[in-house]
Amino acid sequence: MKLSFYFSVFFLLLGGGLYAQQAPIMLCNPAGTDCTPYYNCDSAIANAQAGDYIYLPGGNFSIYDTLDKKLHFIGAGISPDSTTTTGITSISTVLNVNSSASNSTFEGIYFTQNVTNQSGELNNVTFKRCRGASLNCAVNANINSALIIQSIFQRLTFGHTSNTTVDKRGKNNIIQNSIVYQTSDLENSTILNCVYAKRSYGGNNYYCLFVQSALHNIHGTLVKNSILYGGIYTYDSYSVSANSFSHCVVNQSRLYSCNNAGIASMDNIFFSQGDTSTFVSASFTGDFDWSEDYHVNPNSPAHNGGDDGKDMGIYGGNTPWVEGAVPTNPHIYFKDISGATNASGDLPVEIKIRTGN
Repeated sequence: MKLSFYFSVFFLLLGGGLYAQQAPIMLCNPAGTDCTPYYNCDSAIANAQAGDYIYLPGGNFSIYDTLDKKLHFIGAGISPDSTTTTGITSISTVLNVNSSASNSTFEGIYFTQNVTNQSGELNNVTFKRCRGASLNCAVNANINSALIIQSIFQRLTFGHTSNTTVDKRGKNNIIQNSIVYQTSDLENSTILNCVYAKRSYGGNNYYCLFVQSALHNIHGTLVKNSILYGGIYTYDSYSVSANSFSHCVVNQSRLYSCNNAGIASMDNIFFSQGDTSTFVSASFTGDFDWSEDYHVNPNSPAHNGGDDGKDMGIYGGNTPWVEGAVPTNPHIYFKDISGATNASGDLPVEIKIRTGN
């Protein structure tokens, strides 16, 4: 993307914020040389060509049509502390996609409802600095080679399996530096520097219950440098195996499972680690709270405990969590516009922007 493009979009969005209740949705070609404003997501999507960019300002949006082309969506952000000027970008309807939306990307958007692959194999999608209720699949659909990075999801379901079939697990996916409550139907994939913050329901810690499992029906997957609050759940008829766990902190005394442990190897696993001793200030009760601090406690084995000598969890690894989950495009985080001109006849305006790397 060209720098001139970024600033042209920046001023268009700024202008919308100053003079209208809702800044426009900007549909731009990949080079950034041709941008068109819209006030309806479905219209922007319908008029987009595969590979185009759709910039969503702060606000609440609806998408009713199925996404069936490769598009790149960039919002204003998901964290209240970095969107006080722009507002959070949220999509409040179920977002239905199909295999034709492969290679799409989403950044800086809060999906308050599910994102669902309705049919076929959805490949190479990216969710970066997003928050979502659930990424899931309809019957006979799966998600492969996806990247979930620096995001928060209630549930990630990469396939749609039943008690009689395992051929629709999602394969070769990467979940990295993210906070997730539950992941299921995953095969030959990687979970790296994540926090699995499976919440307690009804004070019950029986992790053979589906609702209590953090990792469900995973196979041939590497879980590394992560902090796990929950265990593995498997159906009786599944052959779930060959999962490897390396350099992880676990809140229980073992990695819980039902009938098939499904563990090929474990190394440098620290059990019975409570949330208060693992994090600076995080509690696994209730819903996610932005006031919680997921930096690891310096006295925890998670501190510098990764295989790379860095912290386990979202602040470790090569792609540590970015404070405020600020999107990578220029982002307005402070705006002060005077209500009157000064003695020289000038209107004092102070705008501060930043980007998340």
